[in-house]
Amino acid sequence: MAKLTNVFGKDNKEEIKKRDTHPKRITKWIHYSKLKSNPHQYCDATPEEIEALADMIEADGEVLQDLLIRKVDADEYEIIGGHKRREACKFLVERRNRPEFAMLPCIVKDISDVRARFQVYSSNTHHEKTPYEIMHELEEMEYLLTNYPEEFPDLQTGRMVERLAKQMNMKRATVGEYQSIAKNLTDEAMEEFKQGRLDKSAAVTISRMPEDAQREVIEKGLTKDVDIKKFKEENLEPDAVLIRVSYHILDISDYDNANIDRKDLAKYLKENFGQTFYGTVQGQVAIQCNKKHITISGKKVTWERFVQLINKHCPKMTSQEPEPKEGVPEPIPTTERWEQKKESFKGASENTENAAKELERSEEIPAQSEIKSEPSEPTATIIEMPKEPETEKKPVPWQVSRKKYMETLTEKEMAQYLSNNLSGVTLKTPQELEKWLLEKVDGEGQAIAI
Repeated sequence: MAKLTNVFGKDNKEEIKKRDTHPKRITKWIHYSKLKSNPHQYCDATPEEIEALADMIEADGEVLQDLLIRKVDADEYEIIGGHKRREACKFLVERRNRPEFAMLPCIVKDISDVRARFQVYSSNTHHEKTPYEIMHELEEMEYLLTNYPEEFPDLQTGRMVERLAKQMNMKRATVGEYQSIAKNLTDEAMEEFKQGRLDKSAAVTISRMPEDAQREVIEKGLTKDVDIKKFKEENLEPDAVLIRVSYHILDISDYDNANIDRKDLAKYLKENFGQTFYGTVQGQVAIQCNKKHITISGKKVTWERFVQLINKHCPKMTSQEPEPKEGVPEPIPTTERWEQKKESFKGASENTENAAKELERSEEIPAQSEIKSEPSEPTATIIEMPKEPETEKKPVPWQVSRKKYMETLTEKEMAQYLSNNLSGVTLKTPQELEKWLLEKVDGEGQAIAI
């Protein structure tokens, strides 16, 4: 006869022990009146949603999914997940006189306050969340992961945006947009976002604007992303004139002449002007650069947006290289010329000093100094050829519009002229700029009284 010790041997005991270590979930039936709401629950359902859920539960005859709760007192429990199911059963008992729905199936969890708070957000998967609610979840999760790392040992590797993206099954860029909304929206804009009058795209656009501009947008009642972007372009970004002047000040035309694709222009500008925190003031136009932005006369944009504006206002002209003629040396390739120009920028000050010294030495030689030659060598007879008359530059007609005058200038002359004569007052409105362009000027481009 087999002994019990043989049936429940050592191997069988270990297998039973392994199975016992798996967490067990025991359903406990608890009256709805003993279940209280979690203070961190934020997804409040409307009466219509509660009644619709009550209809489904009544049709099924029972609550199909257990509630997640934890014990907080001798005979009281706090809901982690299942607030709407509790409210629907309460509706059935108190409004429809269906006492059979008073007891709800629950799973009691023994977890800390921090873990319970975290699971309130992670368990809200059956509710269609608004963008504001998603932002709220991400902010709360970030707070808990940052301040209570010991509670989440499995979520401590990688950047915060990556951890949140993994937990919420989102793209990192989407998490970054929600973080921008949470950190940068003013109270007025946040209230519009919470009420659903601002969608996510519009909220992201506003979050990247200064606070005074955000308030102006809300006061004007702008809620659509396309209208907000138009406001931003007209009021906060450099206009066409500033973009064109900056294009010449930063010598971007040389970059274009080198036949380099503009898709790499933002990277080039960051490396050559952003990294060095380049700054300059020419006339009424002031430029200040950093690693992320360029500010032109007080209007700041990212380098990527700056390139977009350049593409809009300074389209790249495609030009073909002329075919080399016989006997004429081939021109230096444009890319090589661009590299030579970059090298010349580096040694500009040194070359200027050397040129000044050469000029000083040349001025020390008398203009009529006599050159002595050896008697044994014959002297050559120098025949002076008549000089050809110099062609004078055609003067600009008197009393032409400033626009007509500027059409006679080269790009370099136009940039210098705009830098010296264009004021901030002129740029304030399109009407002022048009008036300035139509103003009568003399042959030097200076305004004249009519």
